[in-house]
Amino acid sequence: MLSPSQVESLIEVGLQVIKESIQRQAVTAAEAKLEEEGGGGGGGGGGGGGGAADALETDGEEANIQYVTADFLGTAVLRLFGRAAVTSDAFLNKLLPFFFQLCESGGGAERAKLGVFLLDDVLEHVVCSNLLLRSVADNFVERLATILVAGANSWELDAELAQACTHGLELVAGSFSTMVDSTVFIAFINKVENMEREAAGGGGGGGEGGERGEVGIEQWRCAKLNAERGLAALQNVFM
Repeated sequence: MLSPSQVESLIEVGLQVIKESIQRQAVTAAEAKLEEEGGGGGGGGGGGGGGAADALETDGEEANIQYVTADFLGTAVLRLFGRAAVTSDAFLNKLLPFFFQLCESGGGAERAKLGVFLLDDVLEHVVCSNLLLRSVADNFVERLATILVAGANSWELDAELAQACTHGLELVAGSFSTMVDSTVFIAFINKVENMEREAAGGGGGGGEGGERGEVGIEQWRCAKLNAERGLAALQNVFM
């Protein structure tokens, strides 16, 4: 079994890996943009396209590094060393603030998705085992509810992100029912039901469900199911 100081070192290493990967993404994106703008003048379209393609490939590689490391932090560190991890300075003062930062709208949907996945891991392995104080869980609820309700105003709220948010809120509702506002679940359930009606009507054009096809709709339905279970937990109804 690892000592608390060793667990803290693991957390710090994982956090550093994600931060460095995000920085590399930003540099690559900036270089690709400069190359694209610089090559826009004559017959350099092919070079610009190559730069964009390389940037896209690099972005995918970096995203994979971030998700693998996040999975390590979320499942390995938190699940195996939950109590030692959650009481560490690295977790409370470095890791959690970073997770919350990822969920801010400025980073876009993919970055928010990474943050929410990490928060869900914390909720599953730590908060809902009552190892964290309610005040910490309250911060989780605020971030997840903001993304779910208002996120679409800042970036596209996709089905996968919505599913992760409703899952996290469902977890909190089951453990700390007074911390989640039922209207968050109700509004989201109504949103998905409207999307289902639009998809069923084949109403061309703007419906989110129509654009994503049946696979996308199924993800929204899974997110709705999370919301329904969370609502049921708040109402002390067992489904």
